[in-house]
Amino acid sequence: MQTPHWPALLSSAALMILAAGCKGGSEPSPAASPTMAEQTSAAEMETGETTAAASTGAVDSLSVYVGKYPLDKVGDYTFFAHPLVQEGVSRAVTDPKVLEAIAAIKGPVGPVMRKDNDIAASQCEQHNCGAHNYAVHVDATTNAVSSVCYYDEKAGPIATWYRPDGSKTSEGSGCSIG
Repeated sequence: MQTPHWPALLSSAALMILAAGCKGGSEPSPAASPTMAEQTSAAEMETGETTAAASTGAVDSLSVYVGKYPLDKVGDYTFFAHPLVQEGVSRAVTDPKVLEAIAAIKGPVGPVMRKDNDIAASQCEQHNCGAHNYAVHVDATTNAVSSVCYYDEKAGPIATWYRPDGSKTSEGSGCSIG
């Protein structure tokens, strides 16, 4: 029987742990973005009721996400799964096909950014970032979604910006947050 080489085994294990936690520019796995159903507590699933503890799992200000990745949890939610963001996106984007397309995008993300009074995050399709992406902008004072951008190069060369008042504009060639 051969004796294991412990330093090599420990080194390999440490590298695997570091690689699993690395985010810088890598493409997160689709599993990194939990759905709202995955966010639901076991008690809620059994009773169908939201408990006081479950309802307080949302952070008070979306500003706490700035500098973090939108797929990282703060409190009980990732930025994109936060109830304020989910509700705001649903209110702004009234086209069910666009909502479905946004929900289906699983790919790279950059950090949540703040510019002036905007908190913004974006995500793009893995291996197709320039041609298929979206961004969510939130007013930092009110924590309300102020606009949602969706871009699909196949549908046309211009991004569409949806706003909660029902208006939309088409401008640019992608959804920039910077």
